[in-house]
Amino acid sequence: RNVKKYKQAIKRRINNEPLAKIFNEKNFWKYSFFVNEKVLDPRPETEIIIEAVEKYFQEKEQKLKIIDLGTGSGCLAISLAKEYINSRIIATDISKDALDVAERNSFKLNCNKQISFVCCDWIDTIEIFDVIVTNPPYLTKEEYKNTNKDIKLYEPKIALLGGEDGLFYFRKLAYIMPKIVDYNSFCFIEL
Repeated sequence: RNVKKYKQAIKRRINNEPLAKIFNEKNFWKYSFFVNEKVLDPRPETEIIIEAVEKYFQEKEQKLKIIDLGTGSGCLAISLAKEYINSRIIATDISKDALDVAERNSFKLNCNKQISFVCCDWIDTIEIFDVIVTNPPYLTKEEYKNTNKDIKLYEPKIALLGGEDGLFYFRKLAYIMPKIVDYNSFCFIEL
């Protein structure tokens, strides 16, 4: 039985399928997350967002209002929930399938009561947040066309393609941000 699974995994990898997709698991920050073809695999460079939040919000017991725009697997929202246990977090995504994965991860890591998952195009509420985190799609059409097969075939296009110039979602965020921040808010965006 294990030999058969091993051979299937090798065959899938030969076809450029990433290991995280084959085994439905990807490590991020201090945790192991469930992933599938509906979400972008969490990347190590995205952990810099968590480090930056920790730099500016060193008191871990404080009650922060956090929003994760475009949560995908939930790795940012969940990692922040685990670090800031008194915080209230909203995690949004336009993909219901991605939100299902994020919610599954929140149950797996025991922080589901701390996070509200909302299916919408970036945000559906106007309120002020202490912390805004996001890793929006940023590849240009040309960059996406020339990207590796393992990314094009096994990662959701919606999580990668940022329009013709890669800045489509940054423009949307620039419109949204003034409505959800005040002079005490911090926004952390992966570029």
